[in-house]
Amino acid sequence: MIQRGIVIVHGVGHQSRADQLDWVVESLVDFLGRALGHYNVQLTARTEPSTDDLASARIRLTLPGATEPFEEWHIREAWWAQSFRPSGSATVLGWALVAAYYHVVTTAQGVLGHNVARLAARRPKQEGRGVWTREETGKVHALLDSVVWLVITLGYLFVYAIGAVVILPLYVFLLLPLVALWPSAIGRFQVALVNTVTGGIGDQHATTNRRVAAAGAADSVVRALWYFIAPGRPRNSDYDTVTVIAHSGGCVVSFDALVRHDVRRWLSESTSLRRVTLITAGSGLNLAWRMRAKRKAQDCAFWSRTLGDHVNWIDIYSRYDPVPQGPPPADLVEALVGPPPHPFVTVKVTNRDWPLSDHGTYWENFEEAMSRMVHAITDSRLGQQSLAELGDAYSLQPEGDGGTQAHPLARPVREAIGAAPDRQRQVTARRFASFLLIAVGIALAYLTSKSLGDWVLGDRLDVLGVSWPPLAWRRDLGQLIPTSLLGINFTALRPWIVGVLALAFLAELLLILAQLGIHLWSWRRPEPAQALSE
Repeated sequence: MIQRGIVIVHGVGHQSRADQLDWVVESLVDFLGRALGHYNVQLTARTEPSTDDLASARIRLTLPGATEPFEEWHIREAWWAQSFRPSGSATVLGWALVAAYYHVVTTAQGVLGHNVARLAARRPKQEGRGVWTREETGKVHALLDSVVWLVITLGYLFVYAIGAVVILPLYVFLLLPLVALWPSAIGRFQVALVNTVTGGIGDQHATTNRRVAAAGAADSVVRALWYFIAPGRPRNSDYDTVTVIAHSGGCVVSFDALVRHDVRRWLSESTSLRRVTLITAGSGLNLAWRMRAKRKAQDCAFWSRTLGDHVNWIDIYSRYDPVPQGPPPADLVEALVGPPPHPFVTVKVTNRDWPLSDHGTYWENFEEAMSRMVHAITDSRLGQQSLAELGDAYSLQPEGDGGTQAHPLARPVREAIGAAPDRQRQVTARRFASFLLIAVGIALAYLTSKSLGDWVLGDRLDVLGVSWPPLAWRRDLGQLIPTSLLGINFTALRPWIVGVLALAFLAELLLILAQLGIHLWSWRRPEPAQALSE
């Protein structure tokens, strides 16, 4: 029976133990169940760790009609959320401002520039080769994609402007007069305030600029790897592959762990495993690399260590993910894995096309992200060979090569990747439709909110020539909006404010009902056909 080891590394923020294990393993089991049949996927999980403080799980895979498993996946979570304190508030603010600049520039290059090239091209093109092929869609999709990018970017600039007008002065106000009176509490509040916009950037700074913080976080990954590659581990089994699936700032932590001398020594002493596969999803390595101090000896030492001789690096990024901000820079790849041909491949995926959710939804993207993770986990070649030796395309394992059969999951993976263009079109269409609905909602609010507010505050409501009778509770509801506040007279604006609030309440009610309907439909609908069980 083939055995595979998997280490799951969470990202920045206040993660609880076993959270990342829950998210990733749940998606893995769902994908495997659809491919092999849910009766052929057995899961054992330990989310309440014992003495080793590591949450773990085991997935056993059997073929349809068989009783004995053909593969067993052993999974351990490297939980480092409480291994250090985040960096100070002043440092966090500086990093946040620079990160905002990089986000706008990289999304403009990666999305708008790419779509302009698609519109100018005579025929659709393909990105990548082999299993990393990304099929290009037509010009209509590119045009809608450009509109979506424009709206999202304008929204981001608006948020940054609000942050500059509101958050920055509040931050400085807290920093100057109050920090001397209550330094610890004000510092924590400042970090939380900036993290609301930037998403845990204090942790990202700590893992690349503070030696003790970086070493403490990396040690959690090394302890999880110990169970799979160390010569003296309790269960001395031979693993065909060992894969580290890292997310967000956990990619920096995983890099720091994989370059440690003990990991290199374990691999050099191993008789069955020569390489570890590093899968970075929404990698924080890109931002950490861009933010490095090039003239600082400590930063130069941190980035001078290489992975290329014992690690195969696979990078997956979503185009609207604000953390990776595009593919890894070429100089970062060369610094980490050496000059080309190097053991590295990257692919762009489409999660939800929404910056607020793209970073955490790689696990639900079966067609583009999860399928490739499963492919890399099950490719035994990666435990021995470099990606450079497997070809620049790193294609799916050939069927019947040298008399060997293809892996049972090869066909489901191939079919999932083939469905990626349909997913991309659906995501763009839904995002474009959502913007249209928002625009229609704003127009309706402008046209009807004053009349609705007059009805709530008065005696009658006229909408599009139709008169609606009053309700008994209208005046009590209207009194929630004051006539004046802080010396500002709200008398003229009260009908508008009351009407907008009433419409917002109705919209929220409709949204809740729609979500209940969607969940009910999702629960009752037939499951997608299973590739091997039929």
